[in-house]
Amino acid sequence: MQVYWNMLEWKRTQLEREQVIGGAAHNILPHSMKHIQLDLRDLMSQVSNQMSFMQSSWLKHTSPTARAPLNPDTGSKTVWDSRVEGYIILRDLELYLTKLARDFLLLASKAQVTQQH
Repeated sequence: MQVYWNMLEWKRTQLEREQVIGGAAHNILPHSMKHIQLDLRDLMSQVSNQMSFMQSSWLKHTSPTARAPLNPDTGSKTVWDSRVEGYIILRDLELYLTKLARDFLLLASKAQVTQQH
C-alpha cells in the first residue's frame, strides 16, 4: 500500500506543477488524489492494527512520509500521457484493495470457524 501512496504523491505533485506552469484553471484532480492518499493512510493504519491484533509479525506499518515519492522522467509527456498514468495508478490501486478486502474476509471467516470449534 505504501507504494501506491508514493505513486499518488508523485502524480498529485506532478499535476499541481502542471497547473502552476500552464496556468490552467483549478483542477479538482490533485485535491481528489490528496483525499485518496488520506484514506489510504488511514487504511494502512487500520490494516497494521488488524495485523497486530492477529499477532502477526510479518507486516510492519510505515508512515507515508517515511519514503521519498517516485520521480520518473516527465520531460516529453503530453497531458494525455500524464492523465493515463494517473488512471493506471488508480486502477491498480483499486484492484489491489479489492484483493486485500477479499483476503481479509477470508481470514475473518477462518478465524470465526476456528473460534467455533
